[in-house]
Amino acid sequence: MFIYLLILVLTQNMSLMLYNGLDQSDTNWKIVNDVVMGGESTSKIEYSELGFMEFSGHVSTKNNGGFASARLKISEPNINDATKLELYFKGDGGTYQLRLKSSIDQEYTYIQYFETNSEWQKITFLLEDFYPTYRGEKLDEPNFNDNKISEVGLLVGNDKEEDFSIKIKSIQVF
Repeated sequence: MFIYLLILVLTQNMSLMLYNGLDQSDTNWKIVNDVVMGGESTSKIEYSELGFMEFSGHVSTKNNGGFASARLKISEPNINDATKLELYFKGDGGTYQLRLKSSIDQEYTYIQYFETNSEWQKITFLLEDFYPTYRGEKLDEPNFNDNKISEVGLLVGNDKEEDFSIKIKSIQVF
């Protein structure tokens, strides 16, 4: 029994919460849409007392646009020896990118795509499967292999006009 409790405690301590929707003071998400390059996409972030952040809006392909994104700077970026990231969310049936930066100054982003449905879901990503991209182009650089995550983000941009909505309860690494 003691060994079981010890393993349980150690397992819980190895996880690091990057975002917790239940923490109503964690309202540091920032929107970056295609308007930075002349596009017309719109989005907003709302925080629910039910313990989630909702990122929603409309992606427009007008004026060479086509994406909307939300970013969160991580105040304690050291993830130690974490190898996985868990995203707890409810989507709209659309495809999204989960994006990571190991340094705020980094110009490129590590990404993985994921599909959503209308149910609450948990997806576990291997950190080593996040691959580097810059402005939509895959780079000839190694996949994510760092002990820091300085920024996490969501991006919707599927080369079409679309409304979108995704709710995030938590993001953690372990």
